[in-house]
Order: sequence, then C-alpha cells, then structure tokens
Amino acid sequence: VPNEKTMGSGVGAMVGYPALVDRGETVDLRICATRREQAEANRTGYPRLAWLAMGKPRHFFRRQLLKDSALGAHAKFFGSPDQLAQAIMLSAAWRCYFAGRTLPASKPAFDELLKAQRPQLAEVLNETAGQLRRTLDARAALMRRIRRMESPVFRAAREDVAAQLEALTPPELLLRIPSERLPDLARFIEAAEHRLENLQGHVQRDTAHMAQIKAFQTRLDRLKQAADDQPDPEAGDEWTKLRFDLEELRVALFAQRLARKGAISTKKMDRRLLEAEREAGLR
Repeated sequence: VPNEKTMGSGVGAMVGYPALVDRGETVDLRICATRREQAEANRTGYPRLAWLAMGKPRHFFRRQLLKDSALGAHAKFFGSPDQLAQAIMLSAAWRCYFAGRTLPASKPAFDELLKAQRPQLAEVLNETAGQLRRTLDARAALMRRIRRMESPVFRAAREDVAAQLEALTPPELLLRIPSERLPDLARFIEAAEHRLENLQGHVQRDTAHMAQIKAFQTRLDRLKQAADDQPDPEAGDEWTKLRFDLEELRVALFAQRLARKGAISTKKMDRRLLEAEREAGLR
C-alpha cells in the first residue's frame, strides 16, 4: 500500500491516497482524495487486517471481552455487546501495532510488525478494556449526579459539565480520542464530578472559572475550523494537543487535587493558544 499514487499523466495527472478500509470480515483498498480521508480509513482498516491475519485465535479475545460483565453493563453506549468488543479490539490493535509508527506499506513489512508486537497484544487489549471500563463507570456516575442537580442555581455549571462529558465520550471515543490520552478520560470526568459535588457555596467562583474556560474554548473552536479546512491530518495535531491542555486546565481550576504535577495555568493556556493562532494565520 503506497502512501500516495499518481493516476494519469501530464496535466491531467491526479494524486490519490491509498487506504485500507474496514468492511468487518474483510478489508478493501480504496483511493482517497486527501491524506485526512486516508488517515481516517487506515485508523480502522489496518487494525482490522491485523485481527484478520491472526485467524481463529481472534475469536478467543472477542469471547473474553463478551464475558466481562462490568464492561457489558455499558454495551448500550456502543450499540451492542459485539460492537463494544469490536471497538476495543480495533483500538487495542492500533495501540499495539501501529500507533506512533509509520504504517507498513508491504505484506512482508506488515507481517514482520505483527510478529514483533504480537506478544504485547493481550496486555494492551486488557489495558484498553480496563481504561474504557473506568471511563464509562465515571461517565455513568457523573450522569447520575447531573440528573440530581435540579436547582436553577446550578443550571449553568450543570449544562457546562454535560457538554464537556458529551465531547469527552462520543460513541466512537476509541477512534476519536488519541490512544495516549485514553487513560486520562476517567480523571477528567472524575474532576467534573468533583466540581459539581463541591459547587454548593462556590457558585460565584465556579462561574468565574467557567467564563475563563469558555473564552479559551471559543478560540480553540476557531483553530479547529482552520485545521478542518486543511487536507493534511497533521494540521489537527496541534489542535488536539490544545484541546487536552484545556481539559487539564479544567482539572486545575475545578478539581486541583486531581491535577497533574506542573498543571497548566491560564497564562500558559493563553500563550499556547496565541502561538497556534499565529501559526494558523488567525492573528
């Protein structure tokens, strides 16, 4: 699978971007119009091919996931228990074999990579399932707290946290959230619950912090639009980093005990956004 393919010649020549497309029990080769489309297709196409190449043993891993009753309690979030198991398997295969690496462009290179990383697969699969379980447990707990907070005094904070939770846990979260940030999702959600749990008597302070976050979010949304206008998927990498910087700032402002050492400050957030805006031509 070459990284790009020229079709035609002369002034009519066009460049396409081959990608592996997940079809469930098969994988197709498709020529994409942009590198962004290529990257999105490969994100599931390569992991699917890895599982298919494994043969019958892949069914063992699927059965083990389906036996996990704690995970099964969240199956509706993904549609069905099987869809949940498939999402975890694709995510784990990506993390184990392909994340942070140049994707193999030939069958020998693909086979060699699978052979080298195969001993780590079970551990990565269990780790991915555990991180997802903790995330979805935290999500369920936060949703219960949101429903209990009926006072109009808490409405703004409640709606802000609900919107944050929706952004952090879309149904396709294992595809949309960078694999290296998956372990942080539960902490972000737990910080949001801590915020609501301690809101009584601190509404004014919470409102001030929320105004700071919303101002940063507006700037981040403009950067997202600028990144989406670019065909190169790497244009969104900086936005993704800033997005999680903002989540870390939420933790620092609303639940400091859960913040990482050397947590980001509002001054650092402003400076990083300003640098990105200048790079994107927005300043």
